[in-house]
Amino acid sequence: TFQIKEWLGVDKLLSLDAYKEYYGIDDIDSFLDVNFKVCRDVMCPANKDADEPGAKFVGGNEHAVVTPDSFKNVYKTVMDAELGPQFGYRGEGKIPLCWYAPILEMQSAASPSIVMFWCLTQGAITVLHEFATKKQQDLFIPKLRTGEWGGTMGLTEPGAGSEVGAVKSRAVPTDVPGKYKLTGTKCFISSGDHDLAENIIHLMLAKTPNAKEGTAGISLFIVPKFWVNDDGSIGAWNDVTTMGIEHKLGIHGSTTATLSMGENDNCYGWMVGEAEVVDGRGIGMKQMFAYMNEERLNTGLFSLGCIGSAYYSALDYAKIRVQSKHSTNPKGPSVRIIEHEDVRRMLLSQKSILEACRALIYQSYLYRDLAVDAAAFVANKKTDEFAAEFAMMADAMAAFKDIVDMNAAWTAGDKQMKQLYATRTLHAGARVYCGKLLLDQALLAAAKLKGQGDVDVNFYKGKIATARFYIMNHVPDIFGYEKAMKCGDRSAIEIPEESFM
Repeated sequence: TFQIKEWLGVDKLLSLDAYKEYYGIDDIDSFLDVNFKVCRDVMCPANKDADEPGAKFVGGNEHAVVTPDSFKNVYKTVMDAELGPQFGYRGEGKIPLCWYAPILEMQSAASPSIVMFWCLTQGAITVLHEFATKKQQDLFIPKLRTGEWGGTMGLTEPGAGSEVGAVKSRAVPTDVPGKYKLTGTKCFISSGDHDLAENIIHLMLAKTPNAKEGTAGISLFIVPKFWVNDDGSIGAWNDVTTMGIEHKLGIHGSTTATLSMGENDNCYGWMVGEAEVVDGRGIGMKQMFAYMNEERLNTGLFSLGCIGSAYYSALDYAKIRVQSKHSTNPKGPSVRIIEHEDVRRMLLSQKSILEACRALIYQSYLYRDLAVDAAAFVANKKTDEFAAEFAMMADAMAAFKDIVDMNAAWTAGDKQMKQLYATRTLHAGARVYCGKLLLDQALLAAAKLKGQGDVDVNFYKGKIATARFYIMNHVPDIFGYEKAMKCGDRSAIEIPEESFM
């Protein structure tokens, strides 16, 4: 809870009108306690089933994909504990998203396959809350919140991946305003079909007959697997066929499906909101970006959970594995490998990267919360302690300024060079910003150690050591990026395709 309760200053967030009547700073403890028990007692034991047998494609219209039996227990437990898509609700009494960050991190560490099912549902709720009509919200959000229904995002097609504007799916208006008949194929759809929920609500991108080419012509549609009647009851199968699921290197329990709409000319959906296609322009991409941006953050948390699990497993092993004598006592007994210098370096490297990523992601979730009333939040700024670390960060910022200047020059001139070094630019920015976040935490930890009262000395010393290690060992990577970019090497651009052999 250091990140949430001490560093991020969530108490200021909870003073805003959207939260102050519902939660206090210590309420996060009860959420985390329940979540930890669910992860330990229910999710972790099911993780083996997530890998083998994983999810299986069996075909048919009812449940074309079946999940392991243990998944049903996990899903029900998480829904009953309200630790799933309930966090996607942004109405009155909503839970701060920054509280969801540690919850999803723990869940991802326990079983990264299973969390996909409710994270996609959470994103669907976000889109519907922001853009759907009152009727659409009342019809779909309540059962998405409880997990009775699942949600998906339908962007990718066999011929349209990152180039979303190339989608071939079509939506033809019917005699009922807002209701469309859909045809098309979507692929790589996470949680696209499964037997954990009684219905799946797909949010599908498609184009109407008068749509412009490219992304400007895209609209977003609510396409249920089973039609939802006006009274909220489930109707007939909606002609959404699961063609198969991907055979992936990992997360075998997560169903990544190919879906076909309208093979029997009987697939229908509702355009999201009161949107109309005016002059061939739809607002589907704007609506879908609310979903995409949420899933980008969630994907970061999936990764954070996995690297955290890897680090803590490595730490536990290093504490019990006895191997070789210590460098300072060559005639003494063999010692645990955590006592060896290079192992300690590797562990601290893992810890510093883990905590930098955690700080970055948690802060991103806080900023999403603060979008409600950003002006009400004022952050505290820093002192001039940690001279060596501040000096390193100043040098790194100067190097990053040079990198930004190079990118500006390439934008005006050699655009290929900007593309060539785009990834290194992102890496450089990450080193600087993550260093800044960990230095923030080190300053807070130092103040805690100098303050009055009992504190966990080893915990706060760990924060300081972690920040120092990252700033002195990972931030300097930026100087290598800067030097490589200044060299301006164009080999990757100029090499003939045949020469890659």
